[in-house]
Amino acid sequence: MIDGTRIAKATCGDTIAINMLMVGYAFQLGRLALSAEAIERAIDLNGVAVDFNTRAFRVGRLVAADPSFTETLTGDSSAVVGLGDGLGDGLEFHAGLVAAYQNAAWEDRYRRAISRLADAEAAKGVSGLTAAAIPVLSHLMRYKDEYEVARLLTDRHFEDRLERTFEGAPRFEFNLAPPILARTDARTGRPGKRAFGPWMRGPLRAVAGLRSLRGTMADPFGWTAERRMERALIDWYEGLIDRCAQGLGAGSAETWTEILRAPDAIRGFGPVKAANAARVRARVDALFAQL
Repeated sequence: MIDGTRIAKATCGDTIAINMLMVGYAFQLGRLALSAEAIERAIDLNGVAVDFNTRAFRVGRLVAADPSFTETLTGDSSAVVGLGDGLGDGLEFHAGLVAAYQNAAWEDRYRRAISRLADAEAAKGVSGLTAAAIPVLSHLMRYKDEYEVARLLTDRHFEDRLERTFEGAPRFEFNLAPPILARTDARTGRPGKRAFGPWMRGPLRAVAGLRSLRGTMADPFGWTAERRMERALIDWYEGLIDRCAQGLGAGSAETWTEILRAPDAIRGFGPVKAANAARVRARVDALFAQL
């Protein structure tokens, strides 16, 4: 593992460089079936922050080729950590994300679930399960509903990054598929997006401010099948954590780790997410059969 955010900030001046930095990292590890020349040519053809993105791509390659070089780049040897290190930092990072997503009570629910697993792991003398669950539960508890999309799109840090990345005064457009206004695309069978002008910032800020309604009887967006599924997935995963805490043994730790990691593949929106959820549930059932 690498602290991509810290490396991006130190070497490129902005954490947004982490995107292209990780492309370079993955390329150098042989995980991308492309040439370096093709990737850099694509950056050049895209015409947006060419020098910045090329530098980030090359920094990612350097870090993958020589992990010790990270200390030279950042002046901090802690930017490269082992998989078992920094568990507390990872928990604090994700707990902060969960709190920002909703509130302190939501964060407390997250911490209690992780603590139950960590206690069981320590009692059984095994490792790896809590590290696997920390990002997955965080991901499931921060599903991108209307409130979260609105919060992210109107976040001041996001707007600051846009201003630093693009010159001049670009016109903003928000491409959205509001549940009430979106029409189904006849070709794909999925909600079609529409472009909304800069005036949409005001309504988005208003929606973001109403996230305290999330999951309550007054939540106007919470009654859809997708939102009910997303809330059910959180309960389901907490149930997996509790089953693991109760049934964990030294001989079953590897299978339990795989079970706890599997739901990270539940991504996407609408029918894509529903299909991924069904596939992951089937995979978890198959793994349970091995226990």
